Amino acid sequence: MKSLLLPDSVTQPVILQAETVMLHPQQRTPWRRVEIAERELKIFRFLLEMRFATAEQLWRRFYKNGGDYKTAVYPWKWVEKRLRKLKWAGFIQTAQSHSYPHQFYLATYRAKSWLERQGIACPGLSILNGIDFKTFEHDMVLVDLRLILEPKGFAWYSDRELKSTLKSGPIPDAVAVQGESRFAIEAELSQKRRDRYIALFQEYSASTWFRVLYFTASRSLADYLLTIAGDLLAAKIFFGIMPAKTGEPIVLKNYQEKEFSL
Repeated sequence: MKSLLLPDSVTQPVILQAETVMLHPQQRTPWRRVEIAERELKIFRFLLEMRFATAEQLWRRFYKNGGDYKTAVYPWKWVEKRLRKLKWAGFIQTAQSHSYPHQFYLATYRAKSWLERQGIACPGLSILNGIDFKTFEHDMVLVDLRLILEPKGFAWYSDRELKSTLKSGPIPDAVAVQGESRFAIEAELSQKRRDRYIALFQEYSASTWFRVLYFTASRSLADYLLTIAGDLLAAKIFFGIMPAKTGEPIVLKNYQEKEFSL
């Protein structure tokens, strides 16, 4: 299990064991049993941390390097079948947006209790009954950012985890940790009032984060934030555009024109 390098954070070692869930004969499902192994536990924890994810995102995170999907018409079709099975067993629930063609998958109370039975604590990770459609695009971006940063050697901690750990200062959208360096992550999709940015940048400048990384939806927004950071001499805050696809180089820069590449 990952260990958050922040005060008051303690993580105990966990042994994950595969178990089989027998379904009730009256359940209308073609499956009689569902095996819950290490990968399923990791999926449950991931969904609790990130609020939700799509089948394609879960495929990229947990299945892409395996062979389970090779005969599928599209790579994550097999994953959707597996998620349906977990839904029938009560570990997964689904939601859908009129503006997005695919389903979103969320963990249930049963998934969380199964994690806790295995000794995997879930502080701050309460069960969600649905998706907040006012923020779901922002939440989707954070899932994609996690999928980009983790293969580069970063450990990811969501804002849901941070709210139960950080005792003072601003709570970023996420924290990415690489070695001894801690990065505050912010996904900024729309422009807010200037005074809000001034207050937040001042707090970040006085914080102990190694760097603060802002990922924006457009170049114009990144340049606008860069100007405010320059007025405040906020050198530890870097700005860049959210990559359109996985694998694209990411270059962020601060007001001093120093670059940070991912």
